[in-house]
Amino acid sequence: MRGVGCIDSKAIVSSEFADASVGSVRRLLEAALSADGITEWKPGTAAIRLAAHEEPPEFDIQFEDMGFTSSDLTDRELSDVEAQSFTEAAIKENTLPEGVVAVVRGYITEDDNQDGDERKVFACVTLRIRAENDDAAETFRPPKGLLAAMADMMARNPDGGIDLALEGNWEVSVGSAELVGDSPIVTAESPYNGELCIRAAKEHGENSDPDHEVGDLQDYLRDMWKLLTPEQRDAYFKLDSVIDRLELGLSSEEFDSLYNEVGETQSLVKSS
Repeated sequence: MRGVGCIDSKAIVSSEFADASVGSVRRLLEAALSADGITEWKPGTAAIRLAAHEEPPEFDIQFEDMGFTSSDLTDRELSDVEAQSFTEAAIKENTLPEGVVAVVRGYITEDDNQDGDERKVFACVTLRIRAENDDAAETFRPPKGLLAAMADMMARNPDGGIDLALEGNWEVSVGSAELVGDSPIVTAESPYNGELCIRAAKEHGENSDPDHEVGDLQDYLRDMWKLLTPEQRDAYFKLDSVIDRLELGLSSEEFDSLYNEVGETQSLVKSS
């Protein structure tokens, strides 16, 4: 949870500070918070970020919608700078929807080899949200107006016109939920950047040539595995989709060995 605390001449902190000046109270508060590592201040306010474990983890998740245009919108995108600027303005104006942490990126793509003036396109917008897990992230539904506004930003022409008619359904891209690297359920002492590993593995899988060696991808997957706690590894092995894939590719002895290894590691952690 993020919050902003304000101290003014009408604020009553406690009876023992009732006669203290605003400056004195602010200095006391600043000293107390600085002792906890909170050093971000603005004139007249204290910007306080509470401990991360008090909040659900953050996920990047993509929403997509289909539409039509007579313009060439290929390669239109919402850059990182534009997304950050929009997010900062929305936070300042307190207009960011509940559950949404930030707008991350966006782009517009279209089907290949289309004839005629009307072209089918797809608008994709990635938001950073808070959710208990990836399943909850994929059931999250932000206001469609926010997503439509991002699509309009990408489709807007230099003259200010917008030649894009979307259906307005804005479905979640299945499997797109990605845990943000600094979220609390990622092992804090891990030397690996979880988000970077996930994106690199995804990029490798989507853009590599068919005959490309899989060694790099395996390295990325090993790095991601090191990010998981024993409890998370156990939960991963209990997913039906994972069990099905493993049973197809492993003998029963190999599968049982992997699963027992996770259980033994978890028991050691609990006993310690």
